[in-house]
Amino acid sequence: MIGVSYVDNSRYARGWAFRETNGPDPVNGFTLLRDAYELTEPGFDGHVSVPTLWDRETGRVVSNDYVSLGTDIATQFRTWSNGADTYPELLRAEIADLGSWIGPAVNRGTHQATRDDAARATLLDAFARLDPHLSEAHYLAGGQLTEADIRLWVSLVRYRGRARDLDRLPPLSDYPSLWAYARRLYQLPAFQATTDFTTFTDPTAVLPGWETAPPAA
Repeated sequence: MIGVSYVDNSRYARGWAFRETNGPDPVNGFTLLRDAYELTEPGFDGHVSVPTLWDRETGRVVSNDYVSLGTDIATQFRTWSNGADTYPELLRAEIADLGSWIGPAVNRGTHQATRDDAARATLLDAFARLDPHLSEAHYLAGGQLTEADIRLWVSLVRYRGRARDLDRLPPLSDYPSLWAYARRLYQLPAFQATTDFTTFTDPTAVLPGWETAPPAA
């Protein structure tokens, strides 16, 4: 129901592009992701970002919000799912509560933390809050994999690969339960299959440990 097309790892002057590395856009033959936005709204001058959800039926961009996009897929496409429910109704309030502080502190704060002392303190406070929580649970909410874990994973795996910033930011291994949690997620086939370290890792980074499963709780 939902295909996946990959833009090139490097963003060029004209933005994200479909290049030889990952092949052309198989749906419309776009050269640039901006072409999709321009077709949706001629003269578009806003931010072209990934991920972008394109509707083949109407021929337009319908979402580029990574938070609501995940929940939309989990709810609106459930009929065609593989049975996994990453946004169960009984856990939605808890997922929202987690997102209310993990989102600003970690998802949007990690990059700022490399150059802003307040953002750095907020990020490390969030790590310190997550670490004891994950010492007693394999997942953030309800004992199962949810949208909350998927959102946090993206930031944790990128944080671990930012070797050039570790003079200001401690390694993830300083938070043993959080680091064990990240490694547990990486053991899941879907996470390994969709994580390409070369697309975001500092070339000088040393990334030991991802292949090693943490001890069973």
